[in-house]
Amino acid sequence: GFVTPWLSRTERPVISSVNATAGEVSANLSILPLRDGGVAGADGRALLYALSTGHVVIDVLGWFVPAPTAAAAGRFEAVDPFRLADTRPDAEVSGDFSRDGDVVTVPVLGRPGLPVDSDDIAAVVVVLTGVNRDGAERGFVTAHPSGEPTPLASNVNINLLPDARANLAIVPVGDGGAIDVTLVGVSHLAVDVVGWFTGDGSATATDGRFHLVEPVRRVDTRLGVGAALLRPDVVQTIDAAVGPASASALAANLTMVRPEGPAFVTAFPGGDVPTVSNVNASAADQVRAALGFVRTDDGRFDVVAGAAATDLAIDVFGWFE
Repeated sequence: GFVTPWLSRTERPVISSVNATAGEVSANLSILPLRDGGVAGADGRALLYALSTGHVVIDVLGWFVPAPTAAAAGRFEAVDPFRLADTRPDAEVSGDFSRDGDVVTVPVLGRPGLPVDSDDIAAVVVVLTGVNRDGAERGFVTAHPSGEPTPLASNVNINLLPDARANLAIVPVGDGGAIDVTLVGVSHLAVDVVGWFTGDGSATATDGRFHLVEPVRRVDTRLGVGAALLRPDVVQTIDAAVGPASASALAANLTMVRPEGPAFVTAFPGGDVPTVSNVNASAADQVRAALGFVRTDDGRFDVVAGAAATDLAIDVFGWFE
């Protein structure tokens, strides 16, 4: 089944935010529009549609505020995605991290494309991929500022072995210019950075301000809309046709649909394919979704499948200047 959040007193969009099969626990980051002075919906409520009966847990991360003029803090700066850390012993790119039991600490400041001064960065935007293959069965991943207690929330949920799941996370930077990721019942973790949000010490500018749009499905390879079936190592270019060509990045939900085997999808602005993933599937015929902040080039970005062919749906929620 799947879950769709949307504003009350408006038509339900033809999109999905979270996908799961019977017995699974699945998470995704979602951006829900607000109106009427910060109220969700005209009656103060938002709606959730679930295709199948199940429970829902909602963790609040933060909110965007209107910025009619240039601003210093709160603007998104996209970077070419790259892998910050990978705790697997056979990782292609291990990166820089330390691990103390179930807590993985990942330094952020000064990494490629990221500020050196802590006053310039409020939060880092990363894709967290939890991997179970060493005897664990179920668990979850929670990211938080380094040095602070782990909150009662989860960013990624892992189910039965073997499993690899990814999700976007916006994580405030903590002590030592680092973030902590707590693993509960999860064997390994990969952290890919896609950008960062400016802090109070950043220069005043308009770049990176966020603009919501009505959620719209721009790609569905099952129907031949926007792209064809994704195949390993075959790069396709997506024209999202949302926002101006000068937009720096898009906020879009990427949903893998019934891959032919364990697989992943990578979205990137062009050039060489980076060693990162946006959304992962652990077996054939799964449906997996993850929000992405995808850097664009002239309104376009590239996608490619890894390991196995898969269908892909892309729902766009907004764009960044």
